[in-house]
Amino acid sequence: MFTGYLDRAFEKLETRGRATPATDTEVYEMAQNAKFSELFGSLSTDLDRLVFTDDQVVTFCEKHRDWLRTDGYGTFFLLKDGDQFFVAYVYVYVRGELEVRLYHFENASVWSAGGQHRVVVPLLH
Repeated sequence: MFTGYLDRAFEKLETRGRATPATDTEVYEMAQNAKFSELFGSLSTDLDRLVFTDDQVVTFCEKHRDWLRTDGYGTFFLLKDGDQFFVAYVYVYVRGELEVRLYHFENASVWSAGGQHRVVVPLLH
């Protein structure tokens, strides 16, 4: 699936390869500059409600590729491994190859809203 680049940390997640049920999702585009904590925290104070497994990320990328951000920007998914949160950053290369990188949720980088990065979360009821 990730023929452009596959982060080894993504491969080593505890949830790796564990099949999970289909999950309805919501896709947002960033409207203002934000760190991961601000970005996901703006959607829910209970981060566990926003978590995907690696299998769900792969399935989303396979079935909903047209929802992945292109043009040099990426799509974010929140993951949890043990008691730590991570963000999977999926990027589509010009040739159509996908890459996935894993970032620590606590990463202090501020992501620019100008890139209209997309954020995918489970449907919140």
